[in-house]
Amino acid sequence: MSCERKHEKLLVFSETEIPAEDRFKREFLDFNLDEPMELDELPGKRIVYIERSRILNFYDFKTNKAKVLAEFDLYFGSEDGLQGMAVDPNYEKNNWIYFFYSAPGNEAIERVSRFELIGEKLDFDSEKILLEIPTIRNCCHHGGSLEFGPNGNLFIGIGDSTNPFESSGYAPIDEREGRVLWDAQKSSGNTNDLRGNILRIKPEEDGTYSIPDGNLFPVGTPKTKPEIYTMGLRNPFRFSIDSETGYLYWGDVGLDAGKLDSLRGPAGLGEFNQARKAGNWGWPYTRGNNQVYKEYNFDSKKSGTKFGPENIINDSPNNTGLEKLPPVQKSLIWFPL
Repeated sequence: MSCERKHEKLLVFSETEIPAEDRFKREFLDFNLDEPMELDELPGKRIVYIERSRILNFYDFKTNKAKVLAEFDLYFGSEDGLQGMAVDPNYEKNNWIYFFYSAPGNEAIERVSRFELIGEKLDFDSEKILLEIPTIRNCCHHGGSLEFGPNGNLFIGIGDSTNPFESSGYAPIDEREGRVLWDAQKSSGNTNDLRGNILRIKPEEDGTYSIPDGNLFPVGTPKTKPEIYTMGLRNPFRFSIDSETGYLYWGDVGLDAGKLDSLRGPAGLGEFNQARKAGNWGWPYTRGNNQVYKEYNFDSKKSGTKFGPENIINDSPNNTGLEKLPPVQKSLIWFPL
């Protein structure tokens, strides 16, 4: 694992201004990690980083040594485990650190929790569970990234919890009974589900959270989750937030279809997206610059009408939210896979 310090501003150089390579030094801080997932800095002291299997590590700047700090009690399997981590912007005052992990036991729950990290001790008894997300402990797309943005808002990336491998590389919208795992309309296309979205919440001192102004659905809107900031995402596994503008950026890997099928939809498209405000990015109905899929009957193998980016109706039996979805936003960048 390597780590390089982040700067608050991105510096752009012309060819004649590019700094010489010998001005930079790459240091390897730790080796042989088991699925390292996220890292953050305890201001001026240590770098903390997690392994999906349950491990919290730190690297001490004074001793230049890495050490295991704590091991979580959690469920580890499929794509579940210790997925995300973020240090509170006011850590030097409150000693708070946040984790996204799979709760132990048989109930399929993802948790976003706050703990106190004082010195070299993570206090498990200090846990405050902010949010619990029901999911499916099976393939695929669990996301799990945590990042703080402006005004102390915490962003949470969650995948669509959908198996894409029985849809011939096109939209997984299988509405047959017992096929909820293969229908992304239950999550990404569902205004009343936390999965397939990037959430935005404001953690409060008592371990609860409030909803910032400007999320996609105002608090109290029937059949919606007010935590949703951007919906219609496949697997926002990692994302970033511009520290000056507050704009949200994320990548979203597309499906495996190698070519356009006039009866199904576009070839697999990867995306890079920018959200300047809350919105819907269309999955599983569109990809890229709003290239649309068609309705499809998985029993008869027959296609229906094209989905319309301005008027998408989610009438899946697995949908618990609004039927008419917000208009779909185009990707910032899209490309064939």
